[in-house]
Amino acid sequence: MPALLKAWFKRVLAHGFAHNMLEGKIKEQGFLAGKKAMLSFTAGSDKESFYKEIEGEDKSKLLPPISKALRFTGLEMIDAFAVFNAMPLSEEDAKKSIDEY
Repeated sequence: MPALLKAWFKRVLAHGFAHNMLEGKIKEQGFLAGKKAMLSFTAGSDKESFYKEIEGEDKSKLLPPISKALRFTGLEMIDAFAVFNAMPLSEEDAKKSIDEY
């Protein structure tokens, strides 16, 4: 996990705000239970490169440390959004991706 993202997790998903292990306020009983989160990301390579090690095409399995940390606080994960081959993306394909989002 990149250092900047790790710092964000430490600040935003802080003990006492997003969870409290001592009081059992984690997962379904977490302080963020009932709220939803969605992962959204771009990738420079094609979809097949990312899914060759994963069964199916569940995008949440591409970023397990992040999804698990969010679920720990009680957040419900909704389907992730991903744009593959983002570097050579044409303007038309970029507009399609925006509409899909």
